[in-house]
Amino acid sequence: MNYLHLIKYKNLALLALIQIIIRYGFLKQQNVWLSLNDFQFVMLIIATLCIAAGYYVITALFDDSIDLYENNIIESKAYLMYALFSITGVSIGMYLSNIVQKPGFIALFIFMVALGYFQATTLKDIIIIKLFVKPILSSFSLLIIAFFDLFPATYDGNREVMSLLFSIIKDYALFVFIIQFIREIIKETSLSIELQDNDFQSIANKIGFKKTNYILAILLLIPTVYLVYYSLVYLLNSNLFISIIYVCIAVIAPLGFCAIKVVNTSKQKDYTQINVLLKYILVLGVLSIAIITYNILHNA
Repeated sequence: MNYLHLIKYKNLALLALIQIIIRYGFLKQQNVWLSLNDFQFVMLIIATLCIAAGYYVITALFDDSIDLYENNIIESKAYLMYALFSITGVSIGMYLSNIVQKPGFIALFIFMVALGYFQATTLKDIIIIKLFVKPILSSFSLLIIAFFDLFPATYDGNREVMSLLFSIIKDYALFVFIIQFIREIIKETSLSIELQDNDFQSIANKIGFKKTNYILAILLLIPTVYLVYYSLVYLLNSNLFISIIYVCIAVIAPLGFCAIKVVNTSKQKDYTQINVLLKYILVLGVLSIAIITYNILHNA
């Protein structure tokens, strides 16, 4: 369990769940041929989880070493874990790249491993870069499905359909990125309260907690307003009432609640509650792609 806690197995499980939803709740429901079979898709999930686990380990080594002591793991074993996870992820990525006859795709896995390493070792004191890395890794877990399942199966006859499917996945990847980016700011702000250290590199310590709260509220309102627009223009006009009800209750309302609540938040427990709620919103938001697909198929 100590090793599982170090690699944040609950986060990895959520990552795998999101990939499964995208693949089987959306892509598999479309009348298109996909490049990967089920076994190969499982391998893609494993490769993604290995890279994410390696990121958590290297972050614990250089940025949050308390995780090692709390889990009673010595540094040499942590370095070995990082090497094994990273090599395994890249090796599986190489195998899959050759399977889909796109050997250049291995660069995607190498880039993500390198990004996580440099963020943890040399770029960790640059606030903006530090906040961006985890959201990029999370959105990468969605985009990688499009790269391996859609691109190799695209030809002139289905290019328009495949482009539409990729565009939809890209939109969901952007949603994941925004929510994760907000969560990273919230976690840094909460940690600033806990440490009470002005030297700690966080946005809250740079510009103040009140201004940080306003930034968080604006960032939360951006996807909220867009989802309201999307629901009215696309879902309502298509009579997808099940989807509208789901998106409003599961995503829009909670996002609006978080935007309002964060404005006057000053306690660490409040930031923690908002962060946990955003994690559920993230999963429920991605699940909407399966709900909307189901609604479309049944309406049709």
